[in-house]
Amino acid sequence: MDENSRRPAVAGTFYPGEAAALSAEVQRCLAGIEPGPSLPRAIISPHAGYAYSGRLAGAGFGATAGHEVRHAVVLSPSHRHAFDGIALPSGGSYAMPGFAMPINSAARDALVARGLAHVEDAAHEREHGAETQFPFLHALHPGADVVPLVMGRVEDGQVAAAIDLIDGLLERPLFVLSSDLSHFLTEAAAIRHDDEASRMIETGGWQGLTGQHACGMKGIRGFFASRAGQGARPVRLARATSADVTGDASRVVGYGAWALYGPEGDALDAGDRGELLRVAREALASRTKRGRDPELNEASFSPRLRGHGAAFVTLTRAGRLRGCIGSLKAHRPLVRDVA
Repeated sequence: MDENSRRPAVAGTFYPGEAAALSAEVQRCLAGIEPGPSLPRAIISPHAGYAYSGRLAGAGFGATAGHEVRHAVVLSPSHRHAFDGIALPSGGSYAMPGFAMPINSAARDALVARGLAHVEDAAHEREHGAETQFPFLHALHPGADVVPLVMGRVEDGQVAAAIDLIDGLLERPLFVLSSDLSHFLTEAAAIRHDDEASRMIETGGWQGLTGQHACGMKGIRGFFASRAGQGARPVRLARATSADVTGDASRVVGYGAWALYGPEGDALDAGDRGELLRVAREALASRTKRGRDPELNEASFSPRLRGHGAAFVTLTRAGRLRGCIGSLKAHRPLVRDVA
């Protein structure tokens, strides 16, 4: 660890400050994770204290388990420092309890040289949005380095350009879009607000996202606007509010985790695909034998199938097209689209 390493800002508050306790807490949050069928291009991961959103961050990073990640680009909003543009730290690493997260200097130099970002340590000094991601990244991908980007007042186009520059420079980087959802509403209002944010993320309506929907909306919007994010297929992994932990529904924060898969990789595993096939068969039986739509309890399905998605079926006979039906764009829960 070099003497110019960025020191932990929220160790002992957002997560345990002692190395062994932090490792144990991260493993608790990763317990029961379901690795994704392929490496996502990006994940959306919350950044609250681990007691509140740790298991959701675990779900997000869990989608990358079993796949090689050598480089991660963490895009965080700025919570404590006002500035213009995209800020990078000057040091060689982020110091963390028990480990150091190395910073990819080649990517930093390229971003600065192109005028897409600048070095501003004050933007990173007290910021928790990136720091809270590193223990999960280190636990699953201990050899990875990072490009930590904190965003101030910046347009989608600049964020997208920074993403595309890094995507062309590094081999298969994982983009970590650090964001919570609604803030300080009643639980009922927060759920409505977070449902709206989820719909925007999952149906291509990302341009409607505001800071009221997601504090990290600049990273999310920038990714979807980038070439790297073109054709991305969002899969919902988890949703929750702080009331699930505290029991206080009067003033809550919303959290969510998504994996954003590229057009070339599998987004659902064999279990999900088998479940959708079962739903399709039951729907056909219900309509042909009973003349009515099937009864569908959405809450009984995994978050991946409850998220918005599109299904399209092509029917052939002896190699000849006989018909096709489906949705070209996600507009309702995937399991209901199949049914």
